[in-house]
Amino acid sequence: MVEIISRRRARKDVNRNRHLYWAATGIAEYWIIDPRKDRGAPMLHALVREAGLHEWAEYVVPFGETWNSASIEGLAVNLRELRDP
Repeated sequence: MVEIISRRRARKDVNRNRHLYWAATGIAEYWIIDPRKDRGAPMLHALVREAGLHEWAEYVVPFGETWNSASIEGLAVNLRELRDP
């Protein structure tokens, strides 16, 4: 699951949806992409369902870094390529 948060709904996008998607047990990984310029640069919050945990394991990926999907081999996102329209 990939979600790009909006300026107006950032709190809902980040807080509410993470709990909804955790309850949907078929979602192994949830990426929250924050492209807002007021944050300085694009950022990715990668939430991963890991064995033995009762909530998402969260990894923060800063601008300029690449995140390799934990659940889909060969899938990666380079944050340097993201732009806020």
